[in-house]
Amino acid sequence: MATPIKDQLTNNTIRTYYALDEAMVKAHREDRDEYAVSTARSLLGNADLPLLIRARACMVLGCSEQPGFLDMAKDGVRIAELGLCRCTSPGETEHQLVEACRQVLDEAQKAWDEKEKRVWGDGELVRDGDEKEAGEIDEQTEKLKKEDR
Repeated sequence: MATPIKDQLTNNTIRTYYALDEAMVKAHREDRDEYAVSTARSLLGNADLPLLIRARACMVLGCSEQPGFLDMAKDGVRIAELGLCRCTSPGETEHQLVEACRQVLDEAQKAWDEKEKRVWGDGELVRDGDEKEAGEIDEQTEKLKKEDR
């Protein structure tokens, strides 16, 4: 049986990154999104973050409802593919990471498209929560048109 990568690490900084990665993924799986998102953002602030963890942090942010979630999902795919290309002998882990990142991107794109459809509707901007207000404005506009006739 292969030794887990975290057990092979001797650099304390890298060990910390892997520990934070595990905590982030666990929080994400347990729907503790605020913690998962804040941990992902913290991890991404480190220039020396391993590509595997960088891609996973992007995946967590791509699954969120945070601003820029679609861009994060795209970055996750880009980073996972970069990691795959840089491997001299890529294994199952690298291929699974790329596939998982692509799945997150597909879901993020669907969520983005749905949000855009909801926001733009039939070509007019309707912000979240403003549907009632937009309806009232339409009613007032119609009323004014009738009065002008």
